[in-house]
Amino acid sequence: MYYDPLRLKGDENKIRLVLTMLFWMATEGHTWPFEDQALRIKSILAQMTQEEAMAESFNIYDIINFGPIQIQDANPYMESYETRYKRYIPVIYEFVEAFIDQIPFDIKKYLNLDDANYQGFVQTMISMTMTTYMFKQDVTSVLADQMMESVEYLKPNDVLKQNIDDTVDYLLINPKVSFLVKLREELVSGYYNVLRQMIQRFTPMNKVKVVVVTEQSFLGYFDLMTALNSVLYVDVSQSDADLMDADMVVTTSIIDLTGIVNPEAVMFKWHQNADSDHFGRMLGLLRGLWIQKSSIDD
Repeated sequence: MYYDPLRLKGDENKIRLVLTMLFWMATEGHTWPFEDQALRIKSILAQMTQEEAMAESFNIYDIINFGPIQIQDANPYMESYETRYKRYIPVIYEFVEAFIDQIPFDIKKYLNLDDANYQGFVQTMISMTMTTYMFKQDVTSVLADQMMESVEYLKPNDVLKQNIDDTVDYLLINPKVSFLVKLREELVSGYYNVLRQMIQRFTPMNKVKVVVVTEQSFLGYFDLMTALNSVLYVDVSQSDADLMDADMVVTTSIIDLTGIVNPEAVMFKWHQNADSDHFGRMLGLLRGLWIQKSSIDD
């Protein structure tokens, strides 16, 4: 996106996809932000035959249900995603289920996913597979690259990539999925990017080392420790012996730690009566340090 003059540059299909998803995210799917365009669409639909209108409606249904951003539906009368996938796209559903079963590690157990996160993962994989088939490219990764700055900092995982390569090749032998063979590279890329990000988020290897140097006799200390221990990519210590390897030192003291602390560590002064903004600043710094430690250049 260029601002002077305002314009977009790049592949038109990718621009249309990114803008559509941005509009959905901005309005949370509750309304279409362009009233004139909505009226024009209604007018166009009114001029179509019933078959044409139904075809257009089905196209919109496809985009909403198989687009790279999942829209969760809380309607208790709506069939579950699993039931709908099995009914309407059974071959895609079975392909993804087989991939999850055949890849050489138990994804749910390895990442310690609860049922909700696991179902979200399965939906993402099915959505990614379907959009790859529909658009003939790995749309999920395109959108992630455009909307999530942290994705570009993820380190490569050669073992994971090889596991995905081997599993996809094995599954593509099945003649039922011959329509996916030409999209082999796109599927491998999409599965790799989804799983690499999941592993990095749920079982991070490059954790931020935090040493807490504070008095333990105030109630705010427990709030601080609870906040730090709840972050998956943080290792917390209270030992002075860990100061030399610390990425961040959280302290309420003005004691000079020169010589016993990592000179590159971030020093964060903690307030005993810390408010939400103070917690937010600390968590923001931690996330920045984690992305830095997880970067390809590290």
